[in-house]
Amino acid sequence: YAAMLEEVDEGLGAILEAVKKTGQLDNTYIIYTSDNGGGLGPNGTLRGGKANLYEGGLRIPFVVAGPGIEAGTQCDVPINQWDLLPTLHDYAKSGKSLPKDLDGGSLRNVFEKGNQGKVKRPVEGFVYHYPCYFASPLSVIRLGDYKLMEHIRTGEMKLYNVANDYREKNNLIEKESEKASQLRAVM
Repeated sequence: YAAMLEEVDEGLGAILEAVKKTGQLDNTYIIYTSDNGGGLGPNGTLRGGKANLYEGGLRIPFVVAGPGIEAGTQCDVPINQWDLLPTLHDYAKSGKSLPKDLDGGSLRNVFEKGNQGKVKRPVEGFVYHYPCYFASPLSVIRLGDYKLMEHIRTGEMKLYNVANDYREKNNLIEKESEKASQLRAVM
């Protein structure tokens, strides 16, 4: 693990050096991210990891450096990787329109304004479907601070306030059944 981290660090350093040599570092965005949660679990303090839809399988590192982005800041606005295409399109100032049925929205406002920024998407929230049967097949919606999980075969549902309970220890399905019904209708 340590060797892999060292390789990533060295590789990123080499990329930055190559961009510096072109004289374009001040005109370049460097984005460091991952495809999904780390490991099969545990994943630090988060529940779950790869191959499931708990926060440990969904939350990923996402680090950005570039023009207009204040160094050393943290932003807690939920984003998704499907926001990258609209973001890059926005920064490229392309004259061509993107397809209307994309799920994502540009992160430019969030990059430049941090927690005061907003992402405008055609649909609010995130919906994930994981119909895999070697793990629990789930459908999930994250909308605002809440996340509803529904087991595809059994119909069992779990509701979490992931802003307050990012470890997903307190299933609120019985206490906040109305909120769960609202989220299920949107999903």
